[in-house]
Amino acid sequence: MTRRTEVVSKKEEMMDASIKLFHVLTDQETFETYQKTFLSIFV
Repeated sequence: MTRRTEVVSKKEEMMDASIKLFHVLTDQETFETYQKTFLSIFV
C-alpha cells in the first residue's frame, strides 16, 4: 500500500512540473531564451 502511494505522488509531481513548464514556455520571451539555449547545443 505504501508503494502505491509513493507512485501516485510521483505522478502528481510530474504532472505539476509538466504544467508549470508548459505555462512558462507559453511566454514568448521566456520561450526564446530557452530556445536559444537548447539550439546552441546542436550548433
